[in-house]
Amino acid sequence: FGLFLGWDNGNDTWLMSEKLRKIVRNVDYQQNGKSVYQSVSFLGYVGLLTAVKPDTFTVTVNERFNKEGGFIGIYRWLIGDRNEKWMGFLTRDIMDQAGSYSEAKDMLMNDKLLAPATTSWLETHLVRV
Repeated sequence: FGLFLGWDNGNDTWLMSEKLRKIVRNVDYQQNGKSVYQSVSFLGYVGLLTAVKPDTFTVTVNERFNKEGGFIGIYRWLIGDRNEKWMGFLTRDIMDQAGSYSEAKDMLMNDKLLAPATTSWLETHLVRV
């Protein structure tokens, strides 16, 4: 969890991950009392880093190292250039708006991100036994 956030050799864990573990929660997003999608998130974080829309698709976001590391994109955003999106907010928008794997993929492919990231996607199908 983070290239420069420290490795705990004694426990073979990232130090920051251990600190954040206490505020990780499973969240069920509902509309009209019906579950729409679920995610694992940090208390207070309004974006999404991993989520599942049952019987439709799942997504997980990962950092991608880059020399600029997104600093230039964040700087441009801070000075008013809003042409690029934050990954966590884009992921939330996708989960809110996309009704299919194809729609989700199109949204991700057509929006520009302000920092480098990779995503893992899986189309899911209901299997009844």
